[in-house]
Amino acid sequence: MPPMPTVTVKSGYKPQSIDTSIEADVLMFQLLRHLSPQQKIQRTCAFNQAVRRLAISGIKNQYPNATEAKVRQEFIKRCLGAEWIKVLSYSKDWGELVIADPIELAQKIARMLLPLNIPYLVGCSVASSLLGENRSTQDLDLVIDLESRTTQKLIDAMSGEFYISESAVTEAIAKSKTAPRESSFNVIYFNTPDSF
Repeated sequence: MPPMPTVTVKSGYKPQSIDTSIEADVLMFQLLRHLSPQQKIQRTCAFNQAVRRLAISGIKNQYPNATEAKVRQEFIKRCLGAEWIKVLSYSKDWGELVIADPIELAQKIARMLLPLNIPYLVGCSVASSLLGENRSTQDLDLVIDLESRTTQKLIDAMSGEFYISESAVTEAIAKSKTAPRESSFNVIYFNTPDSF
C-alpha cells in the first residue's frame, strides 16, 4: 500500500467531496496519475458500463413485473427523454446503447473527422475520466473547428449511424462568430445503420 503523501496544497484547497480528507484526495490523484493511458481507458469504459447496468437494475427493482421492452423504454426515457422512446426502443441492439462506450464513440467520430481535416478536442466527463477522476456520462462532448465548406461532408459522413440536423449545424456555425459559447449542435448515435 502506498504511503500517505505529504500534503502541500494551495491555501483554501477543498477536497472533491465533503466526506473526503485533503490527504485522501491528494492520494487518489497521485494513484490516478500513475495509471497508463490504456488503464485509464479501461477504467473509464468499465465505470460507464457499471453505471448503466446499475441504472437498469434499479429500473427492474422498481418495476419487478416489467417486460424487457418496458425496462428498455424506461431506461431510454431517463437517459434521453420520452420523445426518444419511439425512435430507439425497438432497436435490436439496444444493449449496446445501454452500455455504450464513450471512448469507442470518440474513436468512431475521430475516424470521421480526421479525413475531413476537422480539428477536435474531447472535453467534459470523458476528458475528466481520462485525465483525472471518473465521471459517469451519457454523452460525449467535443469541440470541433467546423467551417461552412465542410458542413455537408460532415453531415454526409455521419448520416446513417447518427442523427444530425443540417439546420442546427448551420446555425451553430453562424453563432460561432458572435456567440461562440452558444454555438453548439447535438448528434445522436443510433448504433446501427438500420435503426432509423
